[in-house]
Amino acid sequence: MLLEYNAKTRKRILKHSNEMEIFLKDEAYEEQEKGLNTTHLFIDTDANKIAAYISLCNDSIGLELEERNDMGMPSWPNMSSILNPHFQYEPANMPIYFQ
Repeated sequence: MLLEYNAKTRKRILKHSNEMEIFLKDEAYEEQEKGLNTTHLFIDTDANKIAAYISLCNDSIGLELEERNDMGMPSWPNMSSILNPHFQYEPANMPIYFQ
């Protein structure tokens, strides 16, 4: 399966594969017990193997203003601007999933 990729790409895929295996074996359950995430496994019952997994985490990844603009995301005011009574905020046209 990996033979169609060059050596550098195969090495990167295997590294990520090893990292995912370590996460599933050593970290996923412990982090779930701490309330940091919830991991769901999708099992291929015919092959008796994990086909996929998803780990949902209650956190966020901050994006720079340029990244948000590139993705067409609305700009939200920060807390200091909300608390400033002289700040005039005009909401952007937001995608339907934000309304």
